[in-house]
This record gives sequence, C-alpha cells and structure tokens, in this order.
Amino acid sequence: MKPRTILLQYLVYAPKATMLICMWGVLLLVGCSSSRTVDSAKNTKKQSSVSMKGGGTLSSKKIGEVQYKVASTPKVLSPSLTPLHKKIIAEAESWLGVPYSYAGITRFGIDCSALMMNIYNALGIPIPRTAAEQFEFGTEVAREEMLPGDLVFFNTTGSPASHVGIMSSSEEFIHASSSIGVTKQKLSDTYFSTRWSGARRIISLPKPKAKQKVGKESSQQDEYHEE
Repeated sequence: MKPRTILLQYLVYAPKATMLICMWGVLLLVGCSSSRTVDSAKNTKKQSSVSMKGGGTLSSKKIGEVQYKVASTPKVLSPSLTPLHKKIIAEAESWLGVPYSYAGITRFGIDCSALMMNIYNALGIPIPRTAAEQFEFGTEVAREEMLPGDLVFFNTTGSPASHVGIMSSSEEFIHASSSIGVTKQKLSDTYFSTRWSGARRIISLPKPKAKQKVGKESSQQDEYHEE
C-alpha cells in the first residue's frame, strides 16, 4: 500500500477512534462518581428515634447535610373497660345511621350534643344538653389518656365547643355529622385533628381497692367500683 494511501486512511479514522476513546473514558468516570455518591449517602444516612411524653416518638433522619424530623401521633391507651363503659359504647353505636337535625333529640333526627345527652341518659347518667355545657361539665382529660366513652370537642364554628362526639375505641369516635348524620370517624382525620379543642370524661376510671393478705397467701383479685 502506498504511503500516501496509508496517510489518508489515518487522517480519516484517527479522529473517530480518538472520540470513541474519550467517550468511553467519560462514561467510566461518571459511573465511578455515581457509585461513590451512593456509597457516601448510605454511610452518612443516620436515623434515630426518641420517645416523647404521651407515647409519641420523634424521629430524626439525616441524609447528607439535610436533617429531617417527623413526630408521630401519640396512640390512645386502651386498658380494660368496665361493663358500664361497654354499655355506653353499645348505646352510642345503636344510634349509627340516624339522620342529623339541628336541635333534634330523637331517632328521627338529632344533633351532636343531644346525641351525647341521650347516650348517657339511657344509662341513668344525666348530662347537660348543649356542647358548651358538656365541655364545662366533664373532667378534663389529656389527649393521650382518652378512653372509649370520653367526650371529644372540636372548634368547627369559632367556638371551642361547637361540636362534640364520643370515643368508641382508641382511634374512632361517634358523632352526629350535619352532612351525613350519626357516623363513626377516625380522630386522626384532617378535618377534626386540626379543629381539636379537648376531651372530657363523664365516667371515672375504675379504681382498684387495696389488696388484702389472707394468712400466708395474698388475694390477687382486684375489686373495682364506680364513682
């Protein structure tokens, strides 16, 4: 092959070969850099969790230079309930599906505070008629200490006690909704969690009597009474 021909071929193919080599080198460097970035993120990722008063937790997560903090909602306690508590829950659930009626007090139509009054009146426990009066009537209870049977209040119209419901479990309450009637909803629903006012207890918690020793053996049975 003539020298001139060899020179021409070199001038044609050499730039292409050089470009391919450069592209391969760039891809190799990017791949290595990405791998180191992922490994670095894994190594710098830190997560810790601390308990908060009331049963919630505060999680702290750090990825690189960014710090994230998320607080969990405290769970409501669920100790054993007395027969009276269970009757109140059953009475509340018997009203599910009743239509809403402002100032109504019967199963043909009822409002939120009348529902609470009727539930407790059915078991011989008289309470005031309006939500504002019920808010002042009961004993204040911390949110993380609520029990089924406790009344829960919300600010839906500008007043701290403009709406009321009754806890039916550790996470749900029963109330008379102006749009759908008597229903059961979660306390964590955005509408109600952002309008929370407080909780009131109508029935005192059962209190155990002091244990009495009998001879060498002690009685392990607790007797409870209602206040």
